[in-house]
Order: sequence, then C-alpha cells, then structure tokens
Amino acid sequence: MIKKFYPSSLYNFLRFIQSNPVNKRILDCGAGGPDPKLAFFYENGFESYGIDISEDQIKEAEDYCINHDIKLNIVKGDMRNIPFESRFFGYIYSYLSMVHLSKNETAQAINEIYRVLMEGGLCYLNFLSKDDTNFDEKEESNPGESIHKHGNEEFILRF
Repeated sequence: MIKKFYPSSLYNFLRFIQSNPVNKRILDCGAGGPDPKLAFFYENGFESYGIDISEDQIKEAEDYCINHDIKLNIVKGDMRNIPFESRFFGYIYSYLSMVHLSKNETAQAINEIYRVLMEGGLCYLNFLSKDDTNFDEKEESNPGESIHKHGNEEFILRF
C-alpha cells in the first residue's frame, strides 16, 4: 500500500462509490502527472483506467506506476472524445482537469462522460474559482484565463 494523503473530496467520492451497486470500473479524466490520484482508487480495489491528453503527463504517471509496482491503465485520450465504449464505467472523475477547457469544451466533456458512464453510475467533477483559497494568482492572459507552466508544457487555466 502506498502511504500518502489524497484530497479530501476524493475520500468523500470513494465513500459514495463504495456503497453504489454498479461495477468497480473507474475512469480518471486527466490522469497523468507525477502523483496520479487514480492510484488511490486502485488501492481500494477498483479496476482503474485513465486518460490524459499530454504525453509528458502520461510518462510521469507511468514512472509512478513503475516505482510503485501498480498498473493504472492510463492512455492518451481527450475527455471531449473519450476512447471507450458507451456505458463502460461505473464511476468517472476529473480532479482539476476541467479547468483547462473552455465552456463549450466543458459541455462536450460532460456529454462524453455521460456517454461512457453506466446507468446508476456516479461522477465527480471539480472546477476552479478565483475565490478558491488555493488559487495560484497569476496575471490573466485573457479575461477568466491564466497561463501556467508544468515542466516544458504551458497550460491555460480557466475560471
């Protein structure tokens, strides 16, 4: 077992999905990076899958999996066009990934999440607000947007 703390909202989501009677297959939209939250659900007995649009983020997650001897099934994919069959997942979540999408793209992603979520399944999404206590204030590049860097990549955050 990997000893670490995860965001409290994921513990709350886990509590809800453990009592829900659909399958134990979960998808993380935006699953890459050096600290994949999907590992938390894997450790709690879920069949885990993830998508990420960034090759660099996927590589960091793969390194994490190698270092912790786990398999999270993270592939290149876009939450606006999820590469899985309809009604495949009992649970889907996106932790701080929707912030990279415009309003129209967010609507596309939510429609795709609905498509791949089983009837009776549960979904967790979170969004960013300038009023969030942990919001890293940067100068706005456009109204409601700021640019952040992670490694060699730049990301637009929308709030």
